[in-house]
Amino acid sequence: MIGHCTSSQLVYKFWLPVIGLYTGMRVGEICQLNPYCDILKDKETGIWYFFISSDTEGASDIVKSVKSGESRVVPIHSRLIELGLLDYTDALKESGYKRMFPLDKPREKKAGGNTSRTFRRFIENIGLRDNTTDKRISGMHAFRKTIITKSNKEGYINNMLSMIGHETEVRDGSGNLIPTVTLRYIDKDSLELPLSVKKETIEKVKFDIEFYKPVKPVFTPES
Repeated sequence: MIGHCTSSQLVYKFWLPVIGLYTGMRVGEICQLNPYCDILKDKETGIWYFFISSDTEGASDIVKSVKSGESRVVPIHSRLIELGLLDYTDALKESGYKRMFPLDKPREKKAGGNTSRTFRRFIENIGLRDNTTDKRISGMHAFRKTIITKSNKEGYINNMLSMIGHETEVRDGSGNLIPTVTLRYIDKDSLELPLSVKKETIEKVKFDIEFYKPVKPVFTPES
């Protein structure tokens, strides 16, 4: 990735897989993020987070969507901040862009259509594509599988599920399942994991990878 990291025009191609690696977010969810309203800092805790939602404002050339239909919050891993993610999103805002990779044109109003295809071609070109059953590396979904598998093996999958966008069974303080009929009487907000707990969980995701430090991008202001 060093070729992307050292180019202010190509550095956006670095951010797509690295965000996927540390969040497990779907490619469309990453690409449609609006840096103005979907990358936020919690006033109470100071925690930066991604807000994945189809209800917030999107770029004018896309239609935002979330597969589960439910908005969710994913704290931004400290590794992403160290690598300069906020510098990247600041550059987007300075140029007036409302999606993460404005140099890639959407396809059929989907922010991630052409971006995901470009990434698939990238891993093919460098010889990483693998179609082995149950071990496929054919695109961005490999990162989603990686973080789910890793959190399961290391014992924190239950707290990861709401950030990944998968439903989870609700249990009481003793670990017993709460009946569905009872859940109807419980305030939904009280079932949500606190942002601080989500942050602690996402920080457990660690990889023994030495990253190149990406440069800040240069965008032509949106006309």
